[in-house]
Amino acid sequence: MKLKKNLEVLPQELFRMVQNSKVKRSTVGCSTSSVYKLEGVNGENAYLEIQDLSKITELRWEKDALQWLKGKFSVPEVLYYVERSETGYLLISEVKGLDSHEPILLASPERTHSFAGRRA
Repeated sequence: MKLKKNLEVLPQELFRMVQNSKVKRSTVGCSTSSVYKLEGVNGENAYLEIQDLSKITELRWEKDALQWLKGKFSVPEVLYYVERSETGYLLISEVKGLDSHEPILLASPERTHSFAGRRA
């Protein structure tokens, strides 16, 4: 799904939250969702995951896990979640820092491990 061409199909509340954002498709990771990086959601970056309801269990699990981990680890905040007709939508905040696939961290797995689990 191309977000720029299909903003009108987003739930209205979500559309209002992201309509002025700069949108870029994210290809990092192994999510089965369509993932978009949004710049300018309340002045911050965020990520929108759009998932077909046939695989909604993965998206619902991610939302539940993030909510459970909040306050225990540095994890994205769930900004919006809804399941509508054929599609699920999850909007999460960006966590500041390095992605685990950055060359500096890949070159030193023990350094990556030292970052894991730190609280925000």
